[in-house]
Amino acid sequence: MPDPLTITAAITVASKAFRGVQKMVELGREAEDTFGQIGKWMEASHDVNKAKERAEKPSLFKKITGNGSVEKEALDALIAQKQLYEQRKQLRSMIMMAYGKESWDELLAIEKKIRAERTRLIHDRIKAKQKIIDTILISGACIFSVFLIGGLIWMINQAAK
Repeated sequence: MPDPLTITAAITVASKAFRGVQKMVELGREAEDTFGQIGKWMEASHDVNKAKERAEKPSLFKKITGNGSVEKEALDALIAQKQLYEQRKQLRSMIMMAYGKESWDELLAIEKKIRAERTRLIHDRIKAKQKIIDTILISGACIFSVFLIGGLIWMINQAAK
């Protein structure tokens, strides 16, 4: 399950950003200022989700040395998700009341575009990493083959003498 420190830190940042958005909307601040604060909230929300994903697929080292209560970690993750869900609903309402439905739709479209770009970049990075690994393995196999053949030729020459 999620790392409680990571989730706690991310949800704290998200809550702080959320309160900032609430104050900005109440004060009638410009949409650009408010969206900057919303960006911080979305980033913290993303961090909570990524921490949950990492925890669901921990490394071998984490599995072996994992400490702490599984139940507490699961509860922390659930609470964080519910809190983020409620905050997102409230953000939607605040933005739609203050700036109109178009602003919320625009924000969602931008979020979708950025998410798609990040996903593409991640896949490109994975492909490049795999290409490097493949190149190293093929090069290693070729070098091994050359040494093996060279060794066999040397052994045959030695046996023939």
